[in-house]
Amino acid sequence: MAAKAPGYPTTGGVVSTAIYDYGYRGLDEIPESKDAGVLVLDQSVEDVYDIERYASLADVGALDDYKADNPGNSATTTVSGYGVQESNGSQTEQVAYRERLTAESFIIGLDGTNAGGYNVKLSTNPGNGRGGTCFGDSGGPVLVGDTVTAVNSFVMNGACAGTGFGYRVDQRAVIDFVLASAAQYGEDDEITVTEL
Repeated sequence: MAAKAPGYPTTGGVVSTAIYDYGYRGLDEIPESKDAGVLVLDQSVEDVYDIERYASLADVGALDDYKADNPGNSATTTVSGYGVQESNGSQTEQVAYRERLTAESFIIGLDGTNAGGYNVKLSTNPGNGRGGTCFGDSGGPVLVGDTVTAVNSFVMNGACAGTGFGYRVDQRAVIDFVLASAAQYGEDDEITVTEL
């Protein structure tokens, strides 16, 4: 487990002043909401935290292959965010300021209403202690193993217990955007993505 910066979560951490927007203009554009972005941190994370390993960016089409190889509830993901962590009807509570939620979910589908190939549809049902995403978790990663395949975008049909959607970053256009953003800082040589 990575050591936390002194004073975190109320102070400290790593910030970003360079933010690149993929074109998000609101959820009126679902399913192609372009709900992705790149943050270039102002200092190295290693200067603040003891990081053992990083997640990698998914290859093109990684979610299609993963879902095909893992039908039903076996297509599990790890979701993470910093938003509301408890909900009971109309009462919601952010339990821990700047503390990360990590929970297990599974892929319901990649196509259909509100997905359309741009989003991954996830179960956010907190049953059996799995947890799920909630309001305010947007932007957090949807991981398959140590690979970022999508980012939390929106939830529907329930306060923290309905259906969640993550904007897919395993799309060629999104990967090109990430690589072009990183290239401005000479970091593109550290990022490799392959076509599946």
